[in-house]
Amino acid sequence: MSDLTLHNYFRSSTSFRVRVALNIKGLSFDYVSYHLRKGEQRSENFLKLNPQGLVPALEMPGTILTQSLRSLSTLMRPTLNHHYCLTIRWKKLGYAH
Repeated sequence: MSDLTLHNYFRSSTSFRVRVALNIKGLSFDYVSYHLRKGEQRSENFLKLNPQGLVPALEMPGTILTQSLRSLSTLMRPTLNHHYCLTIRWKKLGYAH
């Protein structure tokens, strides 16, 4: 289980760009898919994450980012992302909780 969870739909271009950014940064993440054509993004559980009922929603420790450009901005910020990556690595090595 990862510290990051991406709630998305595989055919969504906005979800795609967040997946690309996560992969470019080499961050592991849990992938939760919602089938938009079946209306799964309007489920009660998803609406708790994003009341707008839109994908993607990126869960990070302490926050949920519900806009793809905001997610990209956060992931691509060198200082924030560097600190976040170090925290993940420290957790894997057992140095942080």
